[in-house]
Amino acid sequence: MTVSTIYPDANPETSSVDGYATETTNGTWATVRAAAGDSADASGALIDLNIYYDAGAYDVWSRAGFVFDAADELGDLDTISAAKVQYVATAVSDSWTDSVSLVTWAPASETNIVAGDYDSFDLSGTKQATDVLLSNITADSSTLNDLTLNATGRGNISKTVRTLFGIIFTSDADNSAPGAPSNGEESRVQIATADTGLGAEKRPRLEVTHTAPPTRGGAGMAAKLMAAGVI
Repeated sequence: MTVSTIYPDANPETSSVDGYATETTNGTWATVRAAAGDSADASGALIDLNIYYDAGAYDVWSRAGFVFDAADELGDLDTISAAKVQYVATAVSDSWTDSVSLVTWAPASETNIVAGDYDSFDLSGTKQATDVLLSNITADSSTLNDLTLNATGRGNISKTVRTLFGIIFTSDADNSAPGAPSNGEESRVQIATADTGLGAEKRPRLEVTHTAPPTRGGAGMAAKLMAAGVI
């Protein structure tokens, strides 16, 4: 059994990326949730995951994207028994008792994040990990927070190409708007990126526990082949 840790590239990216895409046009929950996105950041020190309400409208809404190049760490026939996405948070705001959810996404590039990637996150409600309440996130700029992958998420870790996961708010994933938001309220988590100034150990990561298949051959295999009449 092997535990492999895979990090996204810092800027300039060569095979992976982390960052966020945002929509800042004021509007209703439905309008902003379904928008195309108008800004992005793939090189900053922090991901600003945010849904912000002010002046009677949602006017900042962002989603975090991660690309992990795990193919060199995993054998094509390896069995993945456990996995988690880990990140360090520097700040949390929780006006609506929200959570974070892990989903898949399909950016235009696997080494950059652009505004148009805002609408590439899976909003079908299919979760790749157990949701985590914002109140359970440690935001001390040091502690690793875990999103533990479920069977669906583990199945979406690629052994041959890049693996793509996004972190969005559960209210966004489930299309569950706050009942009566007040101006200045928000769901917000600031996440240290691969470009963080907190140190390399504070970068986001995909941790995968995997096992290679038994090696063929040897006396044990010969005995089985003889018993089967093969040799």
